[in-house]
Amino acid sequence: MTTHLRFSSVRASALVTTVIFSAILAICIASILSWVRTERRLDQRQLLRLESRNAAEALAEWGFYQVRAKVQNASAYTSSMFQPSGSSPLTLPDTGYFSGSNVSTTSLELFGGSTPPQSSYFVDPNDPNNLNDPLKGKYIFRRNIPVYAKATVSSTTGGPPIVSYVSEVISIRGAPLFAHAIFYNMDLELSPGPTMVISGPVHANGNIWASSGGSSLTFQSSVTCTGNIYHAYKWASPTTIGTGASGAGTGMNTNTSPVYINNAAGVAQNLYGVYNANKWGDSTLGGSATAVGSIYSSQANYLDALTTSATANQTSFRTLTSAKFSGYVQTGAMGVQNYTPAAIGAYAAQTTTSTDDSVNSARTIIEPPTDSASAEYNADVESQKFSTQACIYIKVVPSTTAPTVTSNVTGNTTTTVTTYPTVATANTTGTAGTAGTISIYTGGPPGTGHLVTNPSIANLVTFKPYKETKVTTGSNTTYTVNNGMYDQHNGGVGSSSAAGTTAGNMDLLELDMAGLRTVVTQLTAGTPDTTKALDGLTTSNWSGIVYVEVNGGPTTNTIATGNITAGSTTAGTNSRASNTAIRVINGTGIVATYGTAKPGLTIATNAPLYVKGNYNADGSVSSSSPTAVDSSSEVPACLAADAITLLSPNFNDSTSKSAESPAASFPTGSSIEVASALLTGFVPTDKNGNAAYSGGAHNLPRFLENWGSASTYIRGSLVCLFESRIANVPLTGNYYSPPARNWGFSDLFKSGVYPPGTPKVMSYRRVDYTDLSASDYATAKAANP
Repeated sequence: MTTHLRFSSVRASALVTTVIFSAILAICIASILSWVRTERRLDQRQLLRLESRNAAEALAEWGFYQVRAKVQNASAYTSSMFQPSGSSPLTLPDTGYFSGSNVSTTSLELFGGSTPPQSSYFVDPNDPNNLNDPLKGKYIFRRNIPVYAKATVSSTTGGPPIVSYVSEVISIRGAPLFAHAIFYNMDLELSPGPTMVISGPVHANGNIWASSGGSSLTFQSSVTCTGNIYHAYKWASPTTIGTGASGAGTGMNTNTSPVYINNAAGVAQNLYGVYNANKWGDSTLGGSATAVGSIYSSQANYLDALTTSATANQTSFRTLTSAKFSGYVQTGAMGVQNYTPAAIGAYAAQTTTSTDDSVNSARTIIEPPTDSASAEYNADVESQKFSTQACIYIKVVPSTTAPTVTSNVTGNTTTTVTTYPTVATANTTGTAGTAGTISIYTGGPPGTGHLVTNPSIANLVTFKPYKETKVTTGSNTTYTVNNGMYDQHNGGVGSSSAAGTTAGNMDLLELDMAGLRTVVTQLTAGTPDTTKALDGLTTSNWSGIVYVEVNGGPTTNTIATGNITAGSTTAGTNSRASNTAIRVINGTGIVATYGTAKPGLTIATNAPLYVKGNYNADGSVSSSSPTAVDSSSEVPACLAADAITLLSPNFNDSTSKSAESPAASFPTGSSIEVASALLTGFVPTDKNGNAAYSGGAHNLPRFLENWGSASTYIRGSLVCLFESRIANVPLTGNYYSPPARNWGFSDLFKSGVYPPGTPKVMSYRRVDYTDLSASDYATAKAANP
C-alpha cells in the first residue's frame, strides 16, 4: 500500500512539472511571437520611414531639375519667382512618378525658397571643399536657391502615416566667359609649334586635343573638359595619321611633343610618363601612343580607337589624375558638365557646309535684335545679345547696286577698274535704300534707341567701298586695291590661291578708336561740342558696349525646344553683307571708357572684324615679361565678331590682293599688342569630311600677312563659341605666315574685373542637403508663400 502511494506521487509530480514547463514554453512562444510581430512592425515602419525619406529626396531632386531648366533659359530673376505664388513656381511630378510605392500622391508638397541677390564669389583652390570643383581658382557669380519637399507614406497594415521633410540648396553659378584664358564651346585643339605657355584656366565643352608640335605646350592653371584629353591630332590625313611633325615620323609614341600641366604646387608635370614611364598620361593612359602610331583606314576609325581606349581607362585615369593634379585636371570621367551661356543651347558639330543649324545657337550673342513680333523672339535670349545692350548702335545697310566696271585697252595691256558703290551717311529716318545707308543710334538699337541726326561721322566711322585696278599684260596680271581690302580666306573663297576671285573683295567700315575716345570725352564736358558728341548719348545710358550691325547677313533665330533654346537658320538677304567687314583703327593706348561702375569697352558685330595694330595697349612689351605686362594702366576690353583677324600696324590695302601672303609692315619695332578678350567663331576640323583643320586655339585670331620675325602679344581671353557663318573657309597656311605668338591671361580678368556685357556660362551644384523637422518645415513654408 505504501508502495502504491509512492508511485502515484511520482506520477503526479511529473505531470505537474510537465504542465509547468508547457506553460513556460507557451509563455516563451507567445513572447517570441509578440516580439517577432513587434519587430516586424518596427521593421515595416523603418522601411516606410526610408521610403518616405527617399521619396522626399526624390521630390527635391525633381525640384532641382526644374530650377536648373528654368534658370538655364532665364536672364533675369525675382526674389519670389520659385515660391508658390511666384512667377515660376515648382510643380509636382505626375501621379505615375511614385507608381507602385506607398507614397501618398495627394500629400506631396514641393516649393522653392526666396531667390537671393547675386553675389561675387572666389572659388578658393586652397579650400579642401573645392578640391574637385572645376571652377576653383575663378571669380564667379552665385545664387543659392533652397528647395523644400514633403512626402507622406501610409502603411497598408495600419498605424499613423510617416512624413519626411527635406531641404536642398541649388547653387546656381555663373562663371564669366572671360574667367578663362581659353574657353571653347566645342573641341579644343592646340598644336602651336613654337613654345606656348597658357597662364589661365582652360575649359572645353568637348575634348581637348593637345600636342606641342615639336617645342612645348604648358598649362599653368586648371584644365577641364566635358570629354577626354588626348595627346593627339584631331586632324590628319586618314593615311598618314601619326606621321606629322610632332611625331617626327613615328607618331606620338615618344617624348617628342611635350605637354606640361601644373599641379596644385605649381610644378609642371609632363604628361609623358606622369603615370607610367614611356606612356602618355592622357585619358587613354598610353592608348593614344598606339592609336596615333598606327595607320587607320579612315579618320573615323582613328577617332573611335582613341575614344574606346579612353572609355576603358576612365576609372584608372580618374584615380591617377586626382592624385597627381589635385583637381587641376578634370574631364568627363570626373563628371565635368557643359558650361553654356544663359538662355543658349549647347553646341554640337555641324554636318554640312551649306547651313549652320540649331546647335550653333550661341552665335545669336553677336547678332542683331530679333523683332518682338517674330515667332522666334525670346526675351531671355535677347537680353544676352550685345546688340540689345549697346549704348552706341551703328547700322550699315550695304548697297544692292552692282559695281561699276570700266576697261581700257592700250596695246596688249587691259586695265579694268571695279568700283563698288558707297553708302549714304546717317539720315533722318534710318531707312535703307538701294544705295545703302549708315545710321547711328544712341541709348539702344533701332526701335528703342535715338537716331543721331547731327554727328560728324568722320570722327567715328568711315566707309571704304572696295575698289581695285586690274592690269593684264599678256599672261601677267597684277592687282592694286585702291579702297577697301582683300581677304584671301573670307567670304566664300575656297581655293588656296584666291587671287583674281571676287568673293574676298571687302567693303570696310572703319571704326576709329580716336573718334570714339572723343565722343566719350564729351559725356563729361560741361558744354558738349555738338560736332564731336553723339546726341542722345548720356552718362545714364552709357553701357560701354558699341555694336555694329551689317544688315542683311545670315542669322540664327531662337526657338525653344523643350528646356533647351535651340535655333533655326535664316540665310542672308543681301549678298554684299558677306563682303562687308569692320576694321578697328587707332587702337593704341587705353580704349574709350567712362566711369568706374562699368569700366572698359566692348565692341561687337555680326560681321568679320579686323584689328589694325595695337589695341588697348601701347605696344611696348617688356622683354622680361614676354606674355603679359602690367594691367594697371589698362581697362577691361572685349572684341566679339564672326571672325577676328589681326593686321600689322601698316597693313597695306593696295597690295592685299597682289600676293597671297603680303609682308607685314611696322612703323617701328616688330610687335603688336592686343589687351582684350576675343570672342569669335571658327570653322570646325573635318567639317563634312573635308579633311581641313580648324587651326586650333593658337590660330583663333586669324592673320593675313607674312609676319617674318615679328611678334604678337595677346593679353586677355580667347573664347570660341560658335561656327563662323561669314568667314567660313577652312584654314590654309597659304595666305599668311604667323608671327611669334605670346598669350597672356589678363590680370584684370584674373582678379574678377571683366568687360561690359561679359556673358556668363552656367553651372549647377547641390549643397546643404538637410533633413528637416515638422516645425522647421512649417517655418520655411510660412516664409515662402
